[in-house]
Amino acid sequence: MEVVRCSKCSKRATISLRHPKLNLCAEHFKEYFENRLTKTIKRYKMIKKGESILVAISGGKDSIALLHALCNALGDKVEIKAIHINLGIKQYSSKCLRISRDFLKKLDIEHYIIDLKREYGFTVDEAVSKLQFKRAPCSICGLIKRRVLNDYALKLKVDKLATGHTLDDEATFILTNYASGNLDLLLRSGPAIPTKYGILISRIKPLYEISELETTLYCMINNLSYVEEECPYSKEAPTISLKQMINQIENIRLGFKISLIRTYNRMIKPAISSFYAQLEEEPKFCRDCGYPTNADYCAFCRLKRKIIRKS
Repeated sequence: MEVVRCSKCSKRATISLRHPKLNLCAEHFKEYFENRLTKTIKRYKMIKKGESILVAISGGKDSIALLHALCNALGDKVEIKAIHINLGIKQYSSKCLRISRDFLKKLDIEHYIIDLKREYGFTVDEAVSKLQFKRAPCSICGLIKRRVLNDYALKLKVDKLATGHTLDDEATFILTNYASGNLDLLLRSGPAIPTKYGILISRIKPLYEISELETTLYCMINNLSYVEEECPYSKEAPTISLKQMINQIENIRLGFKISLIRTYNRMIKPAISSFYAQLEEEPKFCRDCGYPTNADYCAFCRLKRKIIRKS
């Protein structure tokens, strides 16, 4: 059998990427991954030199790969901090906490471990059990994480909040919300969302054009431990099946996912933004916390009230 050689050197290739068509040894795959990361950051103008970046780390492969690659690629150009939220999800959160804590100690960067129960008075498990059938578990968890991360980004006075959303996540998100006609959520998505109202910290997604397959390979090559099992609440989530279907399309039409998100950002999102600008109203601000909302109280405060009321 013919030995496949690395596209960058004469070593034996250990990884083959169909899009782009590359065969790479371990060393050159690491270089390729970190270059892709910095190119994505430059393409979408995510980070400026000297800025302070808070990286959300869950313990999964995507956020582990993101933080490791950011430190390698930009550690001398920006200030990198990290944050992990102990969500209190059965045995799953304890595994995520252990993996994240061990990884952060090795990186030796400024980091914060937030205990949701201690800081906010409830866990995700408690929220899901008390609000059963009112809202999907992943929706509840997402709302909680967005709020906690923004709270601490404000407290730490960082410039940007970086999350481990990948190409697969974003392609799935765009197609799902396009199919349901949720233009509001589509507008709030994207690789880089600027700070708004002086209270919603700018969010960036450096893995926006990098697939989950690539983050998995990056972790394996760098011997980075991560939580391999899915969150128990996400096992029945439709996004898992949708990602599989989108990857089937990718196998038929190489480059489909990249084409989808780039076309959306270059052509479709600006058109939606232009239309919505004519309809946009001045936001209200939550009577409890001061966050922007469409009602008297924001979704997070309403959620917290319901949990407390049912306790």
